Amino acid sequence: MDPWVSRALELVAQCCLDLAMELVAKRGLGVPDSYRDAFARLAQVGLISAEQATALQVWAGLRNVLAHLYAEVDLDRLYAAMTEDRAVLRQFGRIAGTELAAGGE
Repeated sequence: MDPWVSRALELVAQCCLDLAMELVAKRGLGVPDSYRDAFARLAQVGLISAEQATALQVWAGLRNVLAHLYAEVDLDRLYAAMTEDRAVLRQFGRIAGTELAAGGE
């Protein structure tokens, strides 16, 4: 895999993880046990759907693989995530932007 593509995908995933943690903190939802848990907490309060949480949790795992090279990257799974989850990533970005723009409300 091209290292630039790998790094770009890692950054996409990391941005989602950072936004999730920020939203959990802003909403006062406690301290997540993991990045995956952060998405679960957001789904529990209805900020994102369970389906969105599941898709975003996959990105948490992909980020770890890309960042730490834990395992050989499954290119088929990566391609599926990039194409199938594109709408989920965009929607999460919009949700996070709206929530964070609301400030301390």
